[in-house]
Amino acid sequence: MRYFARVQYLGTDFSGFQVQQGKRTVQGELCRALAV
Repeated sequence: MRYFARVQYLGTDFSGFQVQQGKRTVQGELCRALAV
């Protein structure tokens, strides 16, 4: 099964997209929100 998602965000509260230790990132928030 495949899924497609388009993500749009305001970057002022994030430290980039890619996960970085100790920083809030877009990828980190997506992984946290989609975790089962």
